Amino acid sequence: MSKWLNKLENDVERRKIIKRRILCQTIAGNVCDYLTITDFSLDIENEKNPKNKNKKRGIVLTSRVHPGETFAS
Repeated sequence: MSKWLNKLENDVERRKIIKRRILCQTIAGNVCDYLTITDFSLDIENEKNPKNKNKKRGIVLTSRVHPGETFAS
């Protein structure tokens, strides 16, 4: 997964719409990333016109690695 995310980050076109950040580290010390996929140019426009600031909508997607793993764990 990390190689795939690195490839996305290094792609000139895709990095215009993708930001990768570290959400946390797992108990095992693995990095847990989160991706923001959006049109970042809208952020610049919203700074110029504060009336539009709250018009950007979002969707949150999560997944589990193991079928027995609960969302709260």
